[in-house]
Amino acid sequence: MVGFTNLKNGGKLMVAMSKFDHSDLDGHLLQLLLAVHEEQSVTRAALRLGVTQSAVSHGLDKLRGIVGDPLFVRAGRGIVATARADTLARRARLLLDDLRGFVTAGGFDPATVTENAGLTNIRKRCALIGFDATCTSAPREGCTWVLQERS
Repeated sequence: MVGFTNLKNGGKLMVAMSKFDHSDLDGHLLQLLLAVHEEQSVTRAALRLGVTQSAVSHGLDKLRGIVGDPLFVRAGRGIVATARADTLARRARLLLDDLRGFVTAGGFDPATVTENAGLTNIRKRCALIGFDATCTSAPREGCTWVLQERS
């Protein structure tokens, strides 16, 4: 496994890294890769993601270390994706679509649950798909559920 270290002259030095654990990848890194790939600019990607340029650069360094590729190279005033970054961006789009599908899988709708399901069970099922569930009426009268997406 290789990684990159910033040099004082602005260049990067490829160095050996410890073994990569696939669990270091997450949706945020995939979104970051796509934003930089589509915007062809760290600055515009940062604006799009609502983070600092430094956060985008740090995320790119982490991705570079994970995949062992520079991903983007300077070209004039901008950056250009490497062939590996192009391939990874296509895969990242598919993975993010799968993650979105994972969240909505099962079609659970608390409004269709019978009263026997139990409040705890409903709250747990909502939590699994990323929502907090609150019953706004007396449970014996049949709950009216309010869902709030977790941040």
